[in-house]
Amino acid sequence: MNWNAKDVETYIQEKEYIDTVVIPVLPIMFGPKMRHAAEQGEYINLLSQQLERQFKGRMLFLPAFTYVDELEDASKLLQKWVFQLKESGFTYIFLLTADNRWISTKKIENSKFIHVPSVPIQHMDEVQKQSLVEEQLKRMMAEIVEGWQSIS
Repeated sequence: MNWNAKDVETYIQEKEYIDTVVIPVLPIMFGPKMRHAAEQGEYINLLSQQLERQFKGRMLFLPAFTYVDELEDASKLLQKWVFQLKESGFTYIFLLTADNRWISTKKIENSKFIHVPSVPIQHMDEVQKQSLVEEQLKRMMAEIVEGWQSIS
């Protein structure tokens, strides 16, 4: 389920059965890192769309949490998002990112990061892109199932 009026209406009606939320976590950078940040965003958005298709009706996909380069402030705000989601009844909160810096940062309580290595996809043909996405989806789905078993 995506963050749109139709899907949110369905979520409201079926809330008791939907315990999982996914948030893409994307950097916004300017200057020399701008293109790399845009590539990360493009790839994460593509993966989010495919993941939503796999888990249609089981998860709510929120709009991206975006931040400008400073992880300490972003971490505090992201923790607030997660807290609000927990208070709203979500049991499982997955944070999807390609930004390596989140790997070494402190953990966001009550959530699980799924780190996806960033791959520039704009010059790939559709067959290569689809193959890459399918492979990455398998890994992400395994991490989600593991998260369902370990996050309380």
